[in-house]
Amino acid sequence: MKTFISVAIMFMFIYCLNGIAYSVDTNIDTGKSRKDTKERSINQRKAQEGSQGVEIKLSLDAVFFPVLTNLEKTHPELKSCKIISKPRKPADFGLSAETSPGVYDTIMAQVLNTSAQSNAMAPKSVERYKNCLVMYGAIIGQAHERMARLITNEQVGYEDLKELSRIIIEQTLLDGLQGQIKQSYEILKDAGNCRFNGSLTNIQCGVAQIDLAANRLMFGNVEWYGQRFGGYSGEYRVSQSSKKAKEIVMSHKKAWEIAKSGKQAVSPTKFMPQH
Repeated sequence: MKTFISVAIMFMFIYCLNGIAYSVDTNIDTGKSRKDTKERSINQRKAQEGSQGVEIKLSLDAVFFPVLTNLEKTHPELKSCKIISKPRKPADFGLSAETSPGVYDTIMAQVLNTSAQSNAMAPKSVERYKNCLVMYGAIIGQAHERMARLITNEQVGYEDLKELSRIIIEQTLLDGLQGQIKQSYEILKDAGNCRFNGSLTNIQCGVAQIDLAANRLMFGNVEWYGQRFGGYSGEYRVSQSSKKAKEIVMSHKKAWEIAKSGKQAVSPTKFMPQH
């Protein structure tokens, strides 16, 4: 009797195992079922990506520097500055005692150090460079103001943003500065003589302070050129252009081409004071 019961229990156990295995196998099913499951997974992922979209954030320099770099080849004032394609370092102003790689003139080093510590006058070339930083900060700040008014919260694609930034920079150069940007520019460009401020890289020019090592200019506590421009910071979200954004770009481009054809080129003295 015990033997019969043991055999019966073992039979039921095997039957259950087979039942479980069978049920799992029916879930996996054939190759067709696996293919259907994979396709559903791919479609779900595509739908999710499509609903979220791909978004890239670009800073002000990422948007406007390429346009200005290109214009540094042809525009008179930008060509004389070239602070994007050819940023200056202290050695470019003669503020280095290095005569050749790794070789230093100790007497010159002492003279330069004394000049820095005594807040002596900086070379005139530093003042001219200051005016370049002031001009670029004003141009980018003004362009950002115009761009922000045009596209507000619209989704803009990269190519449309690139085209619009080119138009707005050209427009700013041709029309000149306006409002608070213009007022601040006028103050900064006439900021006076430049003096060392305790070191060879920190220069004080009236209300403007230059950090030659970082290629940065401050207007009091406001960063005018560096990571901010004309006092502005910001970023543009780039994704697929909306229909409205494309219409804005196209209409602005047509209007600008008409306006530009009726205007003269910018005078070389429109921004930069002559020395």
